[in-house]
Amino acid sequence: MRAEGKQLHLWLHTPQPAWKLLTSKLTTGMVALIFSVSLSAGYGWLYFLTYNLHHIWPAEEQTLMAVMALGMLYVLLSALYLGVWVIFLWVVYHVLKTRLGQWSGLITVLIVLGLTWLLSKIQDSAVFAATFGRLVIETGLTIPLPVGADQWYVESLPPLALGQYLFHALLALCIFIGVCWLLDQQTEV
Repeated sequence: MRAEGKQLHLWLHTPQPAWKLLTSKLTTGMVALIFSVSLSAGYGWLYFLTYNLHHIWPAEEQTLMAVMALGMLYVLLSALYLGVWVIFLWVVYHVLKTRLGQWSGLITVLIVLGLTWLLSKIQDSAVFAATFGRLVIETGLTIPLPVGADQWYVESLPPLALGQYLFHALLALCIFIGVCWLLDQQTEV
């Protein structure tokens, strides 16, 4: 982030709009993350198949593959969501730095605390529960869990809360649009 801050003036002098610049940064990061996570999952999968570890975890291969795919998807989407928030806070800090100077760090922290509180209130509201909270999908997946030496308990995976994912995807899109506007209109070089 420090290197980005030192090169901000060069970055803002490019003729490209902010959405193109930010999208290229996010895309590059996601491609590297996809490669890294896929490589790690591939090693795990090969290890499981090579050493025939069904006696350790007696799940069907399709179930294991589905659980791994859901886990990878969750990691990738979480990283993208966190990346959008970090970019938002970085841009807010730089906008405030030109206007408030040394107080910009404190104000940015207060903004983080305020937004965290606001998001928790929104997600705890009855309106959220009635709209986004109702969107769930059953996975139909079951995984074996150990309860003893050679005893297993089969547990169904909980339903996916699609409403939560949709809410956070829309929130990330709004934040991204706001960040692009801030970079194009409010950030001074």
